[in-house]
Amino acid sequence: MVKWGVTFDWRNAEVRSVIALCKKAEEACANEFWVPEAWSLEAFSVCGALLASTQKITVGTGVVNVFSRSAALIGMACATLSQFGEGRFALGLGVSAKRVVEDWHGIPFERPYSRLLDYLRVIRQVAHGKELSLQTKTPSRFRLFTQPVKELRVYLAALGEKSLKIAAKFFDGAIVTFYPFSKLDKALKILNGKELVAYYPVALTEDTSAIERIKRLITFYVCSMGDYYYSNLKTLGYENEVERMRSLYHSGKKDEAVNQAKELLDELSLIGSASQIAEKVKSVDFTPVFALDSPDTLQKIGAHLKDW
Repeated sequence: MVKWGVTFDWRNAEVRSVIALCKKAEEACANEFWVPEAWSLEAFSVCGALLASTQKITVGTGVVNVFSRSAALIGMACATLSQFGEGRFALGLGVSAKRVVEDWHGIPFERPYSRLLDYLRVIRQVAHGKELSLQTKTPSRFRLFTQPVKELRVYLAALGEKSLKIAAKFFDGAIVTFYPFSKLDKALKILNGKELVAYYPVALTEDTSAIERIKRLITFYVCSMGDYYYSNLKTLGYENEVERMRSLYHSGKKDEAVNQAKELLDELSLIGSASQIAEKVKSVDFTPVFALDSPDTLQKIGAHLKDW
């Protein structure tokens, strides 16, 4: 059976429509529903609403960062949401980026990976109800005063080789976004048996407006979301494509940059008939997460994945 999930574009998302999409995902037999967080909806409260509105599907943060909340608070949130969903909650965790952390949250973006591993340790201790003693000027011992998590799956938002290696060593798996489809074997090799969750925007062949939105989304991530996606695509062999996109975009030719994104559609998105998309994701041993807003597209693809 193919394990698969659903997510959505965080820009302009609204709770009511996200709940409706999650219910449709569960009806279509999706295994997971991932809630992104940037500067739109707050992920933990949305996860609570989704867990309370469903019965079977796993709901996860996809992802929250290690700067905007304390580690203990994230651990408490994991325990709380596990009670909401009787073990159906998963934590997606990441370091985010300097621009988001400093310009949105107002926190210095320092030692991100050291902070990540410190957070991971504390989150697991708190969520599992273990005693916690942080090294402060006045050491105190705390533990969780509610039902702890029995089992907590934690995934790292990863892109490059360094973060994938960290995921392989310390996490249950990795979540990648806009990772070239033909390069997934490279990421799987680095993860060495850990689960790979990969986000891909989806459109059916005949939906030209959805394909145009995907081109604009790729352009946004390559040209406006810092250097992370741009640099990773360069490293993986797409230097010419992303350099042309960035050059056009930053010289004010944004529509031409969007048009240039068509060269990356096959690698960074899933476009085709429902059966073609289903066959493509079946060919690789990973967990595809379909980024979409249309319940109709979801149901059509889900129908082809149900019996696998």
